[in-house]
Amino acid sequence: MTPTALGLTPLGPGDPPRVGDYRLLGRLGSGGMGAVYLGRSPGGTLVACKVIRPELADQREFRVRFAREVRAARRVDSPWVVPVRDAEPDAASPWLASSFEPGPTLSQAVREFGPLPTRGVLALGRGLAEALAVIHEAGLVHRDVKPGNVLLAHDGPRLIDFGIARSVEDSVLTSDGRIVGTPGFLAPEQAAARGGPIGPATDVFALGCVLAYASGGRPPFGTEGPDILLHRTVYDPPDLDDVPAEFRPLVAVCLAKEPTRRPTVADLVRTLGRPSGGAGGPWPGPVTRLVAERSAAVLEAVALEAVTREPATDSLGPDRPVPPAATGKAVSRRRLLAVGAVAGAGAALAAGGLALWAAGRPGGRTPPPDSASGRSVAVHADLSGPGQRVGAAQESGARLAVEELNARADAPFTVELVVRDDGGDPAEAARIAVELAADSSVLAVIGPTAEDTALAAAATYDEAVLPMVTLSVNSLFSEAPVAYASSLHTQPVEGEQAAAFPPFLLAEGATVLGVVDDRAADLYSALVTRSVLESPALAGLRMVPRVVDAGTEDFGPLVAELLAEGVDAVLYGGRFDSAAVFARELDRAGFEGVRMAGAPVLDPRFLTEAGAAADGWTLVAPVIDATAKPEARAFATAYRERYAADPPYYAAEAYDAVMLIARGLGTGTAAATRAGLLTLLREGSYQGIAKTLVFAPGDGTLQVSEANPGTYRYRVEDGAFHYLGPADRGGGDG
Repeated sequence: MTPTALGLTPLGPGDPPRVGDYRLLGRLGSGGMGAVYLGRSPGGTLVACKVIRPELADQREFRVRFAREVRAARRVDSPWVVPVRDAEPDAASPWLASSFEPGPTLSQAVREFGPLPTRGVLALGRGLAEALAVIHEAGLVHRDVKPGNVLLAHDGPRLIDFGIARSVEDSVLTSDGRIVGTPGFLAPEQAAARGGPIGPATDVFALGCVLAYASGGRPPFGTEGPDILLHRTVYDPPDLDDVPAEFRPLVAVCLAKEPTRRPTVADLVRTLGRPSGGAGGPWPGPVTRLVAERSAAVLEAVALEAVTREPATDSLGPDRPVPPAATGKAVSRRRLLAVGAVAGAGAALAAGGLALWAAGRPGGRTPPPDSASGRSVAVHADLSGPGQRVGAAQESGARLAVEELNARADAPFTVELVVRDDGGDPAEAARIAVELAADSSVLAVIGPTAEDTALAAAATYDEAVLPMVTLSVNSLFSEAPVAYASSLHTQPVEGEQAAAFPPFLLAEGATVLGVVDDRAADLYSALVTRSVLESPALAGLRMVPRVVDAGTEDFGPLVAELLAEGVDAVLYGGRFDSAAVFARELDRAGFEGVRMAGAPVLDPRFLTEAGAAADGWTLVAPVIDATAKPEARAFATAYRERYAADPPYYAAEAYDAVMLIARGLGTGTAAATRAGLLTLLREGSYQGIAKTLVFAPGDGTLQVSEANPGTYRYRVEDGAFHYLGPADRGGGDG
């Protein structure tokens, strides 16, 4: 992507070369108010400079409004609002400089790639709700929350443009009854001009419109002319047919015509949870890729500016880092794109200078390593954070496989194991991905351990054509199944895992099923519970769906509701901690029906925290118990000899992954490149001790079948998990 593709056009005769202390690198856009430029401070910070047209600058009313915008923006301090860094409202041509975000607008992302998936809508709503909370706490109303004023940064949304923001006590912006804002995203009190006081509820209505657009792909009042949109906003109900059912109630209440019936932003923050941030970001793959490409284009623009500028006109200060072109050598476009990929995974354009990563992109042209020096496989795992139990199991299983491979007398090459710990931190996962992608000896990566760290790393591994074989990640592929061509997924996606629940429920004679979606488990719970609710096999059951807000501690009311509905079976979509609380409450109420849950509950801490209430639960998980599966007997024996302990969950899966990669590496010279190995892994099939590793064409997800379900059943008895074997997908016991 070039600077032009970013929307950056060269400066023309009528454009100023600098504004205040900022050197202008090009024009980002222009409109009725003036132009927006990409600027650079003496210290290297990139900014977006809004410069007002001279004819508007001569109007006193406009200067007052612009000064108000500057004051309003400076009163807001939120990570989800683009901050104002500098301004000069009294200049001959007033200007304002805000931090530059290279990401696309929400309108561009939806227009080019369609509605956001669940994770993206949640992140969008959380970030904007928290941003509006800070704005309202500052005594302001934004008044123009719309897709064009929302940027998608690598870790969440950014709200921009306080051009018509006003204090809460100011009921109107103009004295002549003119409507200010964007039709289609205005509240009824705005659309009617003098239809009522403008307050925080006005922004809540606009946020509801934005969420409807992001999740359904179109505005809730249509796309006709302004007059029609204004009339519909005031008098007609919103069209929410394309909004997913899980978001429809929330959007509908935000779009109440009467402001007092809308939730506050504080209510929305509590409902949606707090934004998690994270370097990898919550967006689907194509959007994440676009953020990376736009970041690369910005860096290319900076490098080109460094090459072409006149030294005599350079007034940048001594704190400015020397640009790549300062040596007189040409700037490699390949290198710039690599830096852009890093930026998409979490590298920041920081104050004080551009953080240019010194990492090349090996890509598919990695030189074949010398067989005597070995071929490296990396384990990228959480070894010290919340997922350390799973991460350590994956490392130990991979290490056992490497030791066995290298001990063979006829081994054609040695396998080097590289281990990196991200501590469960997406930012560290992104940094590790850059490091491993730059190491040409690393031909494949096993991991990362968790979804957020995998998302943080996936774009970088994909850019480097570095095979990433995940063992314990689900939703990365549920959201964007074709986003990351280098990713191979050894777990079935949530819908495939959920296919194991209906046969068991029918076999147990369930008639009324309570389905509990725990928002604390985010996308996993939503997808599993939705799959069960929509299962044709369960059409004869009466469903009782319920949603549990993240952070819920009292499950008494929920259990009382379920029992009042006569449920004789429950499916819980949450994690081990909340499942333990739910289990204890069910036990206290005397419930003796079917109790089922998914992979997040297959955790020893569930047994400890639930106590005797855990007994009788049936779990479905995409991982084997290597001590109980007959095909894993030899592996379990070798593991005990090596580590003096039984193999934990995910050790066998890691062992299989290394063996799969090693077999690919031994295929021939093509496998000595990352691209060649990736092709072999995607198109081949490997019979492991846990499951058959064969991947679906096009998306790298595990291909499942009756013979290879990839999902297994467990039952809790006497305070322990008992492995029951492969989960039946068609009606009987596995």
